[in-house]
Amino acid sequence: MEVNHVPWPHIEIDDFYSPELFAALRNEVAIECKKLPLKNEGFRRKMSSKLKGIPGKKRLHGQGFKFEVNINNTKDDEFPAVKAALAERPIDESWIKMFPEYREYSDLILLTELNVLMDELNYPIHDENPSKILSVVTYLIPETGKGTVLYDENQNYVKELEWKPNRTFIFPAITGKTWHSYNSPKGTYRITLNQFLIDKPKNAAFMASKGL
Repeated sequence: MEVNHVPWPHIEIDDFYSPELFAALRNEVAIECKKLPLKNEGFRRKMSSKLKGIPGKKRLHGQGFKFEVNINNTKDDEFPAVKAALAERPIDESWIKMFPEYREYSDLILLTELNVLMDELNYPIHDENPSKILSVVTYLIPETGKGTVLYDENQNYVKELEWKPNRTFIFPAITGKTWHSYNSPKGTYRITLNQFLIDKPKNAAFMASKGL
């Protein structure tokens, strides 16, 4: 896997999962996550009975919603196609070592989530929370959408990693350097499968600082 250094170290891989597994994964996610209504008030009042029981975070940004489904906390029989794809391409500490620079860590855990943006949402420029060591983001839905925008250390626009289903974006979180943002247009969904290698002690401190 070749590391691109513009504007900071990252790797882009097309066809990350095998075609059969990706098709099953995408279909499963579409069925479950598209049960969520696009209208804000509808989202507040009604969610699918299955997703209601899945630990996740719901956040309002501008006119849209961001909903995160924590795959780690799902039951064994939930999201089987997602879990089959994850088993095909396991993420471990060796992936961090592909990069010349990364945050210090001591005790790694792997967090996997479905990141669902609904309706018009602009997620602001950020460099990842301090507990994240490595981020692995795979584009799922829609077929045509907006990718991830990368910025330099001064938060000036450099380029967009264009959207393509089954394209995966990998990078080590570096404080004050790995600035990026993403958004979803009005009336649409933007769904990615995200995997994060997280430093457990740093995550505990971060959650405590947020009162969580």
